[in-house]
Amino acid sequence: MKLAIPFLDEAIEFNDDCLNTLVIEEQRAFRHIVQDIVNQTSGEEGESILSDNGKICLFSKRCEILSTFIPFEMNKKSIINHVLAVMERTALDEENFIRSQELLAQIEAFVYDLSLECDCELEFSKINIPSLLKTIGVAVKEEYDSLIEKIVDYMQMLCGFMGDMLFVTVNMRSYFTDDEISLFSDTVIGHKINVLMIENQEYPLLQQEKRIIIDKDICII
Repeated sequence: MKLAIPFLDEAIEFNDDCLNTLVIEEQRAFRHIVQDIVNQTSGEEGESILSDNGKICLFSKRCEILSTFIPFEMNKKSIINHVLAVMERTALDEENFIRSQELLAQIEAFVYDLSLECDCELEFSKINIPSLLKTIGVAVKEEYDSLIEKIVDYMQMLCGFMGDMLFVTVNMRSYFTDDEISLFSDTVIGHKINVLMIENQEYPLLQQEKRIIIDKDICII
């Protein structure tokens, strides 16, 4: 996977043995690059280009930008929608279809019986598996020993649903110690997760870090 962005002559290439960091010291350049990625993950057009094996990828399908770490929300819409889709497919597969239909029929019959106690005629929306699952309020359990573990688990979960992804973090190092970031680096490299850390200042260089700097004069270091 490669990412070509404004101000850089060469694309950033992601592989399994390093963590890519882009330090942008000039504020307007920082804002321009981050905004461009955010816009494209929302489905808008932009200047940055994401590719995989020579094919252009949609940021909205293959890129997730993480800029809020406290609180870090595990149950984002993208995750919940994928969880519900998996549960719906399972409920309607050959093994569970009859059981699902019987359950829906029982719920409809129970609701109808309840309505007989009312002094008016009632009508009901059709009950189906998607509406039932949404009503239950499915959510991912968020009990973790550390925030780093939670973030990595979120990345792995999204990759499990979406396939190979690029995660762009914004100023993540301002939230964590060097030791915590080193653990994060080792973990995402070990799990082969594509990560670009965008920072607005330099921090101590990690052992497996590949760093590019855009300084205050827009010079590439």
